[in-house]
Amino acid sequence: AFADDADDPKQHYERGLDLQQRGDLVQAVGEFEAAVRLRPRSHRYSEALQQAKDQAVTGLITKSQYIDDPQELLSIVDRLNGGGAA
Repeated sequence: AFADDADDPKQHYERGLDLQQRGDLVQAVGEFEAAVRLRPRSHRYSEALQQAKDQAVTGLITKSQYIDDPQELLSIVDRLNGGGAA
């Protein structure tokens, strides 16, 4: 990534779409959050963020039955809520 991209909401949005497509929903949420932070009035970016969060939560609920370590589950939830390191 280029340094100039850090302030470009469209770049964050496009990276978020790519990550979402590849199934990396936690990282996609982070990219969409960055896009929304830079352009809070964008309906497209806000919708993408909400959709990725919904998709991540749905996937997490499905996968939770296979996660033995509750800390791992809590860590994923924390990252989806904007906490923790990426």
